[in-house]
Amino acid sequence: MGTRRHHKETQSLGLTTPKAIVRLAEPIALTSIFPYAWALVKRFKIGGEQDASLYAGLLISSFSLAEAVMGMYWGGLSDRIGRKPVLLVGCVGTMFSMIMVGFASNIWVALVGRAIGGLLNGNIGVIQTMVGELVTKPDHERRCYFLAPPTSRRAC
Repeated sequence: MGTRRHHKETQSLGLTTPKAIVRLAEPIALTSIFPYAWALVKRFKIGGEQDASLYAGLLISSFSLAEAVMGMYWGGLSDRIGRKPVLLVGCVGTMFSMIMVGFASNIWVALVGRAIGGLLNGNIGVIQTMVGELVTKPDHERRCYFLAPPTSRRAC
């Protein structure tokens, strides 16, 4: 009986570990541009130096705005076609957008790249739903708080 219980707990951990990795990838994609956004905008030579902060803010916020617009769509799509395909599209979209921003030759390509990253990424809501569906024991619910955003009151 004890071995079976340990196997189920290990299996549950094995199911949530990939989700935790995907959950960590999105904040990295969102915030990785913070240290160099201002310098990137200055390199694009758009406006004066005093305008660089405005354009850097637009570049940074385009990901979050696009993600907020499309989050409900990705949640509904994951109900219809499944969670894993939606997560895979989100991961591939994030990779594509990071590459696009990295090779951008002007502000508009970088802005579109960041927006594409947000448009193709609805992973947080989908992951939270998956964890809520997988974790059925109240004892395990406490363990999945690391998957929730820090401001969330309920993780699973």
